[in-house]
Amino acid sequence: MNVHIEKGTEKDIKKVAKLYDDLIDYLTERTNYPGWKKGVYPTIDDAAKANNIKSIRLDVFRKNIPAIKLYESFRYEYLDTIDEGYSMYGLDLFRIYEKIIK
Repeated sequence: MNVHIEKGTEKDIKKVAKLYDDLIDYLTERTNYPGWKKGVYPTIDDAAKANNIKSIRLDVFRKNIPAIKLYESFRYEYLDTIDEGYSMYGLDLFRIYEKIIK
């Protein structure tokens, strides 16, 4: 199997969102881990504004470096690291991020 990895750009967001949705559909049909939500991405500011949402919070497993970098690139602010009680799944600590919607 040949695998090609390259740095994603903003134009790749829709493809990544579809991949994420497909993954969540697959996991939902089988075993979905707590906290995974379809359709929640860090680019939803306009929808949040339209619905009078004041902030968006995201929890991410502390070792999910690609997601952490993505959230930080979209100006989500790191708040804290907490234990959400999922260590039985190998998910011990989660980083909490928030973006204030202006």
